[in-house]
Amino acid sequence: MKNLIDIISFYTGFATHAITYDMRIVEDLGIDSITMYEIIGEIEATFEIEDIPAEVVREAKTVRDVEKLLRKYTLAI
Repeated sequence: MKNLIDIISFYTGFATHAITYDMRIVEDLGIDSITMYEIIGEIEATFEIEDIPAEVVREAKTVRDVEKLLRKYTLAI
């Protein structure tokens, strides 16, 4: 089963071992808003989550913030 780091790795090209939870989404990983929504779509499909609100996604600044979103919207992690 894919996890959050696997999904981020796929969309960014970073090796899974190089991604940490303290990495910043834009500054460290270079994820733009379009890629972020692709990642969120993959997360929703993988973890069977209903739509995560866009305004909540925009507030995520680090990988840890995205993990918190997952924890809030599912217990799958």
